[in-house]
Amino acid sequence: MTPSHGIISLSKSKTFWIALISILALLSVRIFDFLTTETLVRFLTKGGYVYLLVLSALFLYTLWRFLKIHGRVANLKQRVSFHRFQIAALFVLAFLAHQHEPHIFRVFYDEAEFLGQARIMHLERLAGVPGQYHTFDGNAFPVAVNPALRPPLFSFVLSLVHDAVGYRPENVFFLNAFFSLICLFLSYSLSFMLTGSRLLALLPPIGLFAFPLFAQVSSSGGYDLFNLTLLLQLLLSGVFYFRKQDEETWRWFLFSSLLLVHCRNESVLYVLVPVLAWMIVSAKTNTWKLSGFTAASPLFLSYPILWNLYFSKNPGFQYEHMREDGQAFFSIAYLPEHLQDALVYLLTPSLDSTNSLIIAICVLTGLAFILFCFPIRLVRGISQESEVLVLLGTVVALAGFLTIQSVFWGGLTDVLASRFFLPLLLMGLIGFLLLLHEIPNDRKRFLAPAALLLFVGAGLLESLPSQARHHATRSMPGAQHYEVLVEFLSHQSIDKSRSLFTGTGSTFFFAHGFNAVPFDALQRRPERIDQMIGHDLYENIFISVLEIDGHTASMGGTIAADLRALFVLEEVFQHRHHRNMQSTLYRIVGRLDNEGNPVVLQPGSLALPSFTDMDAKTAYLLHALGIQQ
Repeated sequence: MTPSHGIISLSKSKTFWIALISILALLSVRIFDFLTTETLVRFLTKGGYVYLLVLSALFLYTLWRFLKIHGRVANLKQRVSFHRFQIAALFVLAFLAHQHEPHIFRVFYDEAEFLGQARIMHLERLAGVPGQYHTFDGNAFPVAVNPALRPPLFSFVLSLVHDAVGYRPENVFFLNAFFSLICLFLSYSLSFMLTGSRLLALLPPIGLFAFPLFAQVSSSGGYDLFNLTLLLQLLLSGVFYFRKQDEETWRWFLFSSLLLVHCRNESVLYVLVPVLAWMIVSAKTNTWKLSGFTAASPLFLSYPILWNLYFSKNPGFQYEHMREDGQAFFSIAYLPEHLQDALVYLLTPSLDSTNSLIIAICVLTGLAFILFCFPIRLVRGISQESEVLVLLGTVVALAGFLTIQSVFWGGLTDVLASRFFLPLLLMGLIGFLLLLHEIPNDRKRFLAPAALLLFVGAGLLESLPSQARHHATRSMPGAQHYEVLVEFLSHQSIDKSRSLFTGTGSTFFFAHGFNAVPFDALQRRPERIDQMIGHDLYENIFISVLEIDGHTASMGGTIAADLRALFVLEEVFQHRHHRNMQSTLYRIVGRLDNEGNPVVLQPGSLALPSFTDMDAKTAYLLHALGIQQ
């Protein structure tokens, strides 16, 4: 049989093609080792925006082709009418999820980085975070734009929102509110496709809402809900692929995984889901084939490969300041303690946490059902296609979770780390749904409504009170620090072009439209203050400080314990969150020389040389600030 246009048949030379693809994949990883750090930075930052634009466009193209070929839009009105009560319920759930938890920035480093990267994408079309950002003579100067510690897809999507409606840091809350609704809709759609029951299909979205963690991430500035939405979209496309087994559906399935790869670090594992699904379908039908479109798709793994290589060449990004001497960044030795933390988090009833004991028990039951029953059915050859897909998704989600739990930090009892459980929460809810679906119809008539009422009860008795208390959110140092800073700055008439921020959260200040410089840059060269104030570049230079248990925290290390040994400071405001934590904002009015004598300069006290053009003046100022050597 002659293969269709654009399809390469592998049936006659299957071993050759698989071997060739494997060798090329291995070579593609090793050959990048020869690239210098400068080359990696140039590709990742200057090419990252266009790269993500092309990837997103191809994903939308494959989705549009699927919808067009299979007529999924033609009868949309009838489908909406058929599910109208369930759709109304989903809107109510999405609305309630945003009523109690405050819409604030929570995770100390991640969310500031997302905001900063989205702003530089919006302004400069660069994929990264600037080490410094200065403004003078009406011109902006991002300095040392390097790849961010987190994959750039979420920041890219957020930058598109900024492009459409104008730049505001709070746009991220509207974006996550949108994804919370889409996430609930996709969970219902996937569940209905797996069971065909409108009643049972409500269990996963209600289960997500009834787990307070969902409301917390929905009202945050992070990417965890976006990652969950993409995972649901991957599973939904996988269901269609197993049923249709055509090229258009396969392309959508494949590019759904490639999009997910660029969201979270461990999400790169999800590319295995379509690959393994393709192998299962090909082996079952004995029609191994590969289109040119599919053969070129691994090119979109180049960015995460280069991104990983960049950070592996820079061990300074592995949080040495947070680790004890000799403590490894990654080790399976951390697993026993972290898995114990996970069970404590899930099975401890408390309104001060983001867990739900009722939902957690159902989720663990669902995970056990998938991981123990589905492999047996697969080996016996009696498994359904939907079960194969759910098994693949669960195994990969579990592998990703175990990978995170093998890092020195990340136990779920830490309020900053509990969000790592979201993918397994979703898969466990789907497993519990499929378990109920297998119950005989005469019993399901009673058990399905009972399970629905149980989930609703968990939402009313556990989730809503927990959201209203939002104790876990109030326990996050970054959430408290950011909140008081945003509140203070919103009531101040500060000229952003004439103000510079440093200290705890310099990236956060850049994201809010201010000029920013890392504190260690000033710590290494305090005399830069002379240039900034003396040349009248800035009216105000602020240092933000967050102190926890007497120690000063920062994004990239530890700020000098005694700032007054370096600078002449004026306290602008101070807020004590509780007995052991406070936020302080200082204004630098001068510095101390090597003998400890104050060097207090007035704006404009240093005369500028005469310049023939603005470019020469800019070059002089950049050199004086140490930005250009």
